[in-house]
Amino acid sequence: MLGLPVAALTVFVVGWGVRGGRFDGLEEVGGLAKQIEAFDKQRKQAKKDGEKLPQEKGLHGQWAKMGGGFYGMVALYTWLRIEWSDALDFLVALKAVFTFDIGGIIQAIISFFIESIMNFVAAVTWPVYWISNSNTAHLWVWFLVGWAGYWLGLKVIGHGIAAGWPVLRRDQDSDQESKTGD
Repeated sequence: MLGLPVAALTVFVVGWGVRGGRFDGLEEVGGLAKQIEAFDKQRKQAKKDGEKLPQEKGLHGQWAKMGGGFYGMVALYTWLRIEWSDALDFLVALKAVFTFDIGGIIQAIISFFIESIMNFVAAVTWPVYWISNSNTAHLWVWFLVGWAGYWLGLKVIGHGIAAGWPVLRRDQDSDQESKTGD
């Protein structure tokens, strides 16, 4: 199942970006898609120039690091899905803290670090991950459903902007803090 989780994640991450003021000029038709593309180009140029954009934080930053757009959204979903189960395994492994097993604690931390790197690689190469972990004969339909979920998420955000949903209004507190430097 890819369509619904990608749609929900798209609404959350892109909606968070809209609320945080990361996208401008959303009034025009297709403005959000254009802004996402422009954001990705800006991020790539900054990376090429050796700069880091200030908005690369949290899930939005992970999405940008993983390519932005549809590819980045599915990569982010893949990463969250893999990382969630590994985080639970890490918490179980931390039982060594209560038995005062220093070797077990160190092993759990090193294992978690290595797994995190491997999870990032698996997420960035998500087509390979999903092909190897899928048991469907019609994989192309699965990819189309994922893309449809991403498209639907963008449409929901676009509708929310047009309808003036309060949850998508730019956060006034962050505007005032950025102007005062606090």
